[in-house]
Amino acid sequence: MQLFEIANSIKWKQIREKRITDFAKSICYVLILFSVLWIGFSIINKIFVTIPLLIIDFVFGIFSLKLIRKKKLKAAIILILCISTLHILTICEIASGTGVNFGTTHFYFIALAIASFFLLYDMHPIYKDGVPIIFFVLFFLFQFGLVPVHIIFELPEKNQKLAYVIDIITVLAIIFVITRMFVSDLTKAENLLTTYNDRLEGLLDSILPVQISERLKKEGKTFAEAHADCSVIFADIENFTQWTEKKTPDELIRRINELFSKIDDAASQLKVTKIKTIGDSYMAASGIPDYNQNHATNIIDFANKILAISSEFDDIKFRIGISSGPVVAGIIGKNSFIYDMWGETVNIAARMESSGEPGKINISKSTYAMVKDHFICNYRGKIQAKNMSDIEMYFVERRV
Repeated sequence: MQLFEIANSIKWKQIREKRITDFAKSICYVLILFSVLWIGFSIINKIFVTIPLLIIDFVFGIFSLKLIRKKKLKAAIILILCISTLHILTICEIASGTGVNFGTTHFYFIALAIASFFLLYDMHPIYKDGVPIIFFVLFFLFQFGLVPVHIIFELPEKNQKLAYVIDIITVLAIIFVITRMFVSDLTKAENLLTTYNDRLEGLLDSILPVQISERLKKEGKTFAEAHADCSVIFADIENFTQWTEKKTPDELIRRINELFSKIDDAASQLKVTKIKTIGDSYMAASGIPDYNQNHATNIIDFANKILAISSEFDDIKFRIGISSGPVVAGIIGKNSFIYDMWGETVNIAARMESSGEPGKINISKSTYAMVKDHFICNYRGKIQAKNMSDIEMYFVERRV
């Protein structure tokens, strides 16, 4: 599944159904108006043989509208196409003005072919492609005189010319309306795609580092890459469970949002990459996805900023753990994407946090080696870690 296949998000099926419904209604209105005008034309010229057919057009045009209003769109479409085909075939067979050297009534088959493709687009290919082909075949059969005609009456020459003009203008008008509708729908679809694409890009940019979101948008698939040197931080709220029990849900969400929003701002200012929050835990890194040779000192500055922010909240204190070294980072997920990190450095940073104390910054030996000339640190001894050798720990006190 490609990242930007967002048909479900913008409900293309409903959009197409509305388009086809509006088009079917327009055909019904044209059919009704056409019937009324030609009934009048037939009466004036005493062409009574076509009046029953025109009355059928009028009645079934009204009936098709009722079917559409009752949400029976497919039945209405089939009825419209059948009545239109019957009308054109009848006029081609019984009236003057058809055949290889004269006539334009069969030109309606071209308009009908285009209209049927438009109306049947969401149906099986047999209907979507087959019906328009049938109409084009009918057009060519009449155009080249390959079908017999049985002319019952012949219009006077002046009326023939008027009928020809009306036929040509009507067919061209129908084709123009269909084309205009198609272009209009295409433009709307492009605008919708642009709007939702912008929203999706904005969403990705808000939850992923800019470089990562740009790569994801370009490649449209998950990826991972190794980083030889960076620093990882975990910051957890002390006694979070007990803290939440004293808050209402609304107050809890408000305060957590306020707290983490300020930390997000600090991360942005210090060019620290936020990885994720898990409940009360905030995970971030410095030196990825773009390398920063000062990542260790940078992440400690960020940790101090977290402590300063938490001091604004009387009942919140953080335990902070930091470690430096190689990691693997990348995008995981199928429908929901997340930028995450893995490796021993991540595990040690989490262990530093869990072994720390409220209001303190606990760092591993690897981080200490990078920042010892910039920060005064107190050695804490070693701690055992699962599947790893004992880890030396240090509390960061202050800058040198």
